[in-house]
Amino acid sequence: MSTEKIISSSSKRSRIPGTYAVGALITTFILLLGSSWVVFQIFQNFQSSFALTPLSEKRSVVLLRSEESMQQYRNYGMDPQAYSQRLQNIAARIQEMGYDVRFIKESELPLLGRNEMLLVLDAVYLSRRSLEQINTFISNGGFMFFNFNYAFNSDEGYVGAGSIEALTSLRYVGDLPKPRTSDEVPFIVNRLLSPLAAQLNPGKRALLSHYDPIPLFDTQEHHPDLFLTNWALNSPHQSPLKTLLPEHAGAGWHGSYGQGNWVYVSFPSYLFTEKGEQEPIFTELLRGVLLYGAHEITVRAYPYLDRHSAVWISQDTEYRFEQLEQFIALSAAQKIPVTAFCIAADALKYPRLMKRANNEPMVEIGSHSYSHQSMTSLSEERLHQEIIRSKEVLTQMSGGAVVTGFRPPREELDAAMHSKLRSGGYTYVLKQLDDTIYPQKRDGLFEIGRLGTDDYHYTVSLEWSESAIFEALRRETRFVTDLDGIFNFGIHTHLMGLEGNIALVKRYMEYLKSDQRYHPLNGDGIVERLRLNEKIELSAKTAVKNHLIYIKNLNDERVFNYTFRLYWPNAKEILDVRSEIMGAQVHYVTNLKERYTDIMVVILAPHAQMTLVAQYQK
Repeated sequence: MSTEKIISSSSKRSRIPGTYAVGALITTFILLLGSSWVVFQIFQNFQSSFALTPLSEKRSVVLLRSEESMQQYRNYGMDPQAYSQRLQNIAARIQEMGYDVRFIKESELPLLGRNEMLLVLDAVYLSRRSLEQINTFISNGGFMFFNFNYAFNSDEGYVGAGSIEALTSLRYVGDLPKPRTSDEVPFIVNRLLSPLAAQLNPGKRALLSHYDPIPLFDTQEHHPDLFLTNWALNSPHQSPLKTLLPEHAGAGWHGSYGQGNWVYVSFPSYLFTEKGEQEPIFTELLRGVLLYGAHEITVRAYPYLDRHSAVWISQDTEYRFEQLEQFIALSAAQKIPVTAFCIAADALKYPRLMKRANNEPMVEIGSHSYSHQSMTSLSEERLHQEIIRSKEVLTQMSGGAVVTGFRPPREELDAAMHSKLRSGGYTYVLKQLDDTIYPQKRDGLFEIGRLGTDDYHYTVSLEWSESAIFEALRRETRFVTDLDGIFNFGIHTHLMGLEGNIALVKRYMEYLKSDQRYHPLNGDGIVERLRLNEKIELSAKTAVKNHLIYIKNLNDERVFNYTFRLYWPNAKEILDVRSEIMGAQVHYVTNLKERYTDIMVVILAPHAQMTLVAQYQK
């Protein structure tokens, strides 16, 4: 169930001469009364906010040291002290984060208060009685973080994932076996809008170096917070094991049960404390989980200003340049924004085509270098030709196109190229994916990793089967946008952009238009949103009857449709959202099932501060 409201206000002044004095007195009285009410409300909310903020944040954690699980470990012939030591390591890590930690055993579960945070980690055995007490605790308003093979065994014997399914609505589908070689070690990556990811470098992947099979789940109820992927390959929807389907790639979820909330991850607890390159990421994930459980609310800005995901269709023109015309025409007909990365040496031969591209509002012209050669070992003079001169030629031949994006041949990018791109006035580069799905800004240049399969891959693996290619595109688009990432569908003038082959691109564009989850943007549109978003500050506090959300626009220009998500897992349903600025338009949509509200501020003035009041109690 969703609700949406548009809030606006306006004022009118009476201009009837005979009643001007009376009207002025009445207006003055109303203004004074209204001002007094506003001052009272602001005072009440701010006073309540500062007074109650410490109470709305839990600073203690309860860790279950399960005696029932310790006995099960003994039955397995394993040392229960290893389990106990893992919990001790977790406790030490949590204490470093500023939380108080205490251990309990099963007999103490009924004593838990409704506002406590309970961690149940690596608990492979829990009796029916213990499970009922845990579920009652959550249902009454508690929070639990649990993991891995939670209660796979009970006094009824081996029950598998039944206890997890009953609590979360996840459905067990099998195991991801422990990797046999380093090539089979999967990555995990967080969804950008996840409330658990507040402390994480957005979309940064980490190796899931596990020694145990990982349980896999399917769900129609919850959007995963963590995903498994194999970004070493061109097909990001696949895992190192080809049998893993995108819908089974979730590795972590959050949800509600009764009045309370839970977070579940599919991997064992040692990943949170084990030394290695992935340790900082898992530490910050643990911090994010605790912050989510400790606070009444969590705010997360949309990664692309007014979009939580994007689809970017681009074309490279190193061969058969004349086929660019079909791509331009298709973009215009479908009203889908695209980017044409052009080889400057070829553009010199097609001035009419370049001018047509520049005259189409949906088409962005970018550089694909001057001559399409490897650029990582060129001299300064040749590098200048490929980067700076190519931009000059494309601007000249198109009749004035503003070229801001660069697509390196072979996706190569080194320090010398980076420096030359910055000095040449480029704002972004579309390059090979590294370790994050979110664009990174380095020395003023946005680096956008290509997350998606280009058509060259299809010529090798799918043999130009239109149905197979379209299905692969559909799966990849869904997977990447589920991560709130930018899916890039890259085609070439001599491959999928060639004559009859472009019919598949048309079919894909029609598919995007038919599904409101997808937001086609070109490179310039993405970068503009990134640029504005990085200079907007967002924070929130909880008062007696309202949440107070503070927005500060540090940009020198107006910002339109600024959107963010307000998660309220430990609070009551949002009833109303409005600005303290008269006339400001605020739209909001509430998702009751997942306990969040998406809020859009239509206009943020330059260097303006705004407070939104999200009412949760009458």
